[in-house]
Amino acid sequence: MLNPNQNSTPDTLQAQLAQLSRDAALCEMAGGIAHELNQPLAAIATYAQACTRMLANPHADLQQVRMALNEVTTQALRAGELIRALRQRLGHYRAQLGPVNLNELVTAVVYLAEAEAQRAQVQLTLELAAALPDLQLDLLPLQHVLLELLRNAIEAQQGTAAEQRRICVGTRQLPGGEFEVFVRDQGTGVPAELNHRLLEPLFSTRADKAGLGLAIGSSVARAHGGSLGHRANTPTGAEFYLRLPANEAETAV
Repeated sequence: MLNPNQNSTPDTLQAQLAQLSRDAALCEMAGGIAHELNQPLAAIATYAQACTRMLANPHADLQQVRMALNEVTTQALRAGELIRALRQRLGHYRAQLGPVNLNELVTAVVYLAEAEAQRAQVQLTLELAAALPDLQLDLLPLQHVLLELLRNAIEAQQGTAAEQRRICVGTRQLPGGEFEVFVRDQGTGVPAELNHRLLEPLFSTRADKAGLGLAIGSSVARAHGGSLGHRANTPTGAEFYLRLPANEAETAV
């Protein structure tokens, strides 16, 4: 507790105020993480129970079981990365780098999101650059960021006619040597008045979400020396991108 007294110096009071500010920010962030963590845990329980019911039927549709198990995997990964993100923010996060191929990363994450996209009647397509080198990246946080961008793109098209719901996920190498992973949707786009707030912690356009996804994604991008951003898609929708520096992994000889 801040308890100024006759012996308190201005420097001491300033330090106490700074500590209170940090504690308040930590409580706010932890509350938001807990709120979002409850969603994937509830989904895991729901899909696991569905698998149990389906497998109790001798004539169970194994394709439906596989889709439910795939969703369990997706939600477990999401929960794990939310916890990891909290641990990173509590400490001094340094990316744990290893060789990662962006095309393989994108393909794997799109596979994880495929069942969710099918339920929302969204068509997923890939647009991968040819012959990308392996980069020195921290794989798991980047998987989380891309999954969050995909989920946001799916949600952004809920009001779009089913036949027009499309998401393109891809990679590209920029002229300056940087690399981008992008998620392009055909939704309503980002209102101009919200552009400057999208990456703020706990900001969300939805009442049932804490809004940590893009803020965490931006932190992960900065830890890699990159950035997270978005631009308008033509004729409608938005394209979110994760830009990464040309930090190529060494190849064994």
